[in-house]
Amino acid sequence: MKQLIEFIKVKLLVMIFLVLSLFFITYHYQNIKIERNSNMMAAKQVQLDMVRLEHKLLKKEFKRLISDVLIIKEMLEADLDDLNTVDGISRLRRGFAVFINNKRIYDQIRYIDENGNEVVRVDIDDGEVVIYDEEKLQNKSERYYFKEAMATKAGQAYVSQMDLNVEHGQIEMPLKPMIRIAAKVFDKAGNERGIVITNYCADIMIDDFVDVAQSNNSNAYLLNDRAYWLANSEDPASAFAFMYNDRTDVNFKNVHPLAYHEIYNNEKSYFETDKDIYFAQRIVPFSSDSSTGANHPNDNIVLGDGALRIVFHMQKDKLSHVYLGAHIDVLLEILEERTGGFLAIFIISILLTILVQLYNSHKASLKYYSEIDQATEIFNRRAGLEKSLELIKKTRSSGINAGIIFVDVNGLKLVNDNLGHQYGDELIKLSAKIMKDTIRQNDILFRYGGDEFIMCLAKIDTHGAEILWKRIMSNIESVNQSAQYKFNISLSHGVSIIAGDEKNIDIKKYIEEADRNMYIEKMQLKETLLAVEVK
Repeated sequence: MKQLIEFIKVKLLVMIFLVLSLFFITYHYQNIKIERNSNMMAAKQVQLDMVRLEHKLLKKEFKRLISDVLIIKEMLEADLDDLNTVDGISRLRRGFAVFINNKRIYDQIRYIDENGNEVVRVDIDDGEVVIYDEEKLQNKSERYYFKEAMATKAGQAYVSQMDLNVEHGQIEMPLKPMIRIAAKVFDKAGNERGIVITNYCADIMIDDFVDVAQSNNSNAYLLNDRAYWLANSEDPASAFAFMYNDRTDVNFKNVHPLAYHEIYNNEKSYFETDKDIYFAQRIVPFSSDSSTGANHPNDNIVLGDGALRIVFHMQKDKLSHVYLGAHIDVLLEILEERTGGFLAIFIISILLTILVQLYNSHKASLKYYSEIDQATEIFNRRAGLEKSLELIKKTRSSGINAGIIFVDVNGLKLVNDNLGHQYGDELIKLSAKIMKDTIRQNDILFRYGGDEFIMCLAKIDTHGAEILWKRIMSNIESVNQSAQYKFNISLSHGVSIIAGDEKNIDIKKYIEEADRNMYIEKMQLKETLLAVEVK
């Protein structure tokens, strides 16, 4: 086990693990990105569908409210002349009472004459129909909805702002969100005779709006034309802040200024920031242009406070399943949810490290046996020539001489014949070892063939080459004097110098020159110097 651990190189293991982890993370990041983008598109489509649904429901509700007030108006105008009698007033009261009791969506129905006096008023109080006696009726000539309704033209319906009901100058408790739908009443001669007005219990509309929105992953806002909340699923207490003098700054414009600008000023139906997404639509009351799909006001409807708006607000940081988020967050998610994957990568990294080490070891072994002469453990002829050429080119690139020494082992045949070939092999090995141990670190020594060797020397001239050769001969003499072996070592050499400024180098030419010089020296040696000691 210890050998296995030593075999595994830590740096290689870490590198493989990091590379595989990078691919693993990138793969899952891209998958998460594709999934989140798909989820985001689906979520956006859901929001758009929800906005359209809310718009459709609210539009339908307003259409019903306007239809109701027009029916009451027609009923009133038909019996208008009878209102000067007690029986006429009683019939109108009963008619209002039956209507409000059957509908159960109105808090109040009134007929107010042209001077602002309530003539007939029927309320729903704690579920019971209440018909107001004459002494309890009030003058509403100063109320905004009376003035605005009286300013409408014949055939038009008036829709007030949505606000809280006020009685005797005070906001009624418990709070009653109201929308007032009114139509101007005319007598048969075309004279204005006041208005018929219904107080719609807007909490029904608000509750339905919030209920539909709660099935969604967003905050749903119902806003008036001044960007005040009428319904806020995120913060219900912010609704109707405009009704209180100390809360007039609580509005969509101040909380979401960028979205306000895009939705209200630029009429955007979709707006996105780094952190938020908004979907918006004007909703009340509109007619749909079937040819263009655009929305435009109906000329027969007068809006007391402009159009309402639906806004759905998505916060990206709360939508982890659809929002990609910061890179570090996604990375932490991958690390947390895919621990098993990283464990598998670590195991694979160990196995790959072992395989790489085995491959490198095998490759190094192949390289070694392809370059090294097995008998002498120095470069063989092919590798030696290649490396010598590299050394010569590198040396001459600086304009410096290089040298070749051709070496031949003397008396090899005598050793083989008298002592045996194993001693001849030993003579070759020992000669190679002495030369290898003597030359400089950057010099090249290789076996040229049989008993011939070549040394390629960097940054050297003839004098330097001879000094090196004398050191080799000195080391050989020390070995011979030690009498460790049954033979004496004797070498012949020849030198060839490659000038640093010479061009078109042919290494074979210099080897041949060194070989000739070696042969001259060999001929000068006497056979008596090649004595073989047989013990």
